[in-house]
Amino acid sequence: MLNFKLFFAVIIVFFLSSCGYHDNLHVRHHQLLLLWNNQYQALETSLNEQYALYKKGKLTGSEFSRQIFSLEYANEGAESRFVGYEQAIPDSQWSHLLHGLYLVRLADDARGDEVVSKTPQANFDKMHDLAEHAKILLETAHEYKAPFSLYAGGMIKVNRMLGIREENESLAKEAVARDHDVWRAANAYFLTLYPQWGGSEEAMAAFVAQVRPANPKLAKALEAKIYLRRGVAYKGSHDIDAAISQYKQAIDIYPDENALKDLGEIYLQTNQCVLAVAVLERNLEENDEWDLWTLESLAQAHKCAGNSWRAKLVDVKRSELFTRYSKGE
Repeated sequence: MLNFKLFFAVIIVFFLSSCGYHDNLHVRHHQLLLLWNNQYQALETSLNEQYALYKKGKLTGSEFSRQIFSLEYANEGAESRFVGYEQAIPDSQWSHLLHGLYLVRLADDARGDEVVSKTPQANFDKMHDLAEHAKILLETAHEYKAPFSLYAGGMIKVNRMLGIREENESLAKEAVARDHDVWRAANAYFLTLYPQWGGSEEAMAAFVAQVRPANPKLAKALEAKIYLRRGVAYKGSHDIDAAISQYKQAIDIYPDENALKDLGEIYLQTNQCVLAVAVLERNLEENDEWDLWTLESLAQAHKCAGNSWRAKLVDVKRSELFTRYSKGE
């Protein structure tokens, strides 16, 4: 029976693959392919169409944000493509924005994950230079009427890297007012309120309270991050029981993908395989069903729990993801 189930699932996957794709993952992959092949006018058209769908309520803010994330997280070496996009369509609301967001990401990578005392000055210098360049691009994008929520989210990250705090709250509040379903700016501002960035849990809670009347769903997502931050701290200090408790409180409030991933990782590392499966499956259901890290971890969790045929099904989906990415499908 198990072999039949696996055979049937594989047949379905290949049948669907032969029919073409019309889901949100296809849009992400196709836009990346357009960027990499220097098809800038086609990319411009696609971005305008997708943003119009979002504004009409036919595409969620999280789905639209993932499309932008896919572009700003393009492979290193993509900068020449972004420059080409700017040169091809200099008055685009997207070209300068995407290049700026791409540099923000590179600036974050340049700084690294170590604490300040263990981070070389060269890393900070590179981060600062990239952030300054990104700021110019984002300000240009703003002049060309780029979506404010995306511009503001990038600017808040740049300001954090450059040690600027004054305008961040107003940027976040205006972004939430303009695009209530795109949370980039609110999330970026909330990070600046973390104690390690000069804020406090009192400041975090106060911002949640300000947001809640007009946007209760966003308020829940932000409140969950309070517990996520605590969970990360406990995990870093190897207090696993306390970390689990904080992550569980976070996802009781809102299915935060990072809380679900971290909790799934802890369950895997402690051989609580059935719990790992449940948490990771929930992440795929609640957030991005094609998240590579979650798919790979879920396959491990199924193997750990003795569900070999379910692990094979997840591996098939993982392989499909790579095939679709390589073909821009």
